[in-house]
Amino acid sequence: ACLVKQQNTLLRVDLRTGDLQQVKLPLHYNMKRRSPDCQMMVGEDDGKFFAYDINKPEAGLFPNTGGKVLDIQWLNNDRCAFITGSKTVSVFDRKKNTVEEVATLPFDCQKITDPSLDGRYVLCNNGRAVVVVDVEKKTAENLGIEANHIGWVSHDTLMYAREIPDMKLRGTWLRTIGSEAHRVLEHPYLVGYDSAAAVALMRE
Repeated sequence: ACLVKQQNTLLRVDLRTGDLQQVKLPLHYNMKRRSPDCQMMVGEDDGKFFAYDINKPEAGLFPNTGGKVLDIQWLNNDRCAFITGSKTVSVFDRKKNTVEEVATLPFDCQKITDPSLDGRYVLCNNGRAVVVVDVEKKTAENLGIEANHIGWVSHDTLMYAREIPDMKLRGTWLRTIGSEAHRVLEHPYLVGYDSAAAVALMRE
């Protein structure tokens, strides 16, 4: 099955039979809301978090007590993390059909970005500072990192670039969760104006 938009209506199309069914979901669409296997879409509707499975007739709704859903990041096919009210990170579990609050952020964040390779950690930021959330231990830690770009190179290690005048802080750095950062190059790798990095991360 698939979803198609017809004017101001969403329709579920059964590709085997051709049957059409109207689906009541917000019309706004964001690629981050879609699961990696394209079977689910999540978001906020009338103050509630929704999870829509393309193979089911209607979306599941969950009370949202933390405020507006600001950003969403799928951890894998079965779980996604999302920020509500700039302060709270929750996780939707597709297999359990539950939503659970996992961490309170130390400061307001509006964005949630790529998870670690195993989906245990996810990064939240406000454009200046970065928080790492451990969805298993349900903790949130301010990394104290201001970087031009940051990305995962393993299950628990980050690489980031600092393009700043201070030669003690400038360069390319690695940091493993729970350990101190260390510089691996005196010069930062190239980061574009759109925050895209011209570097291939050789993941373990």
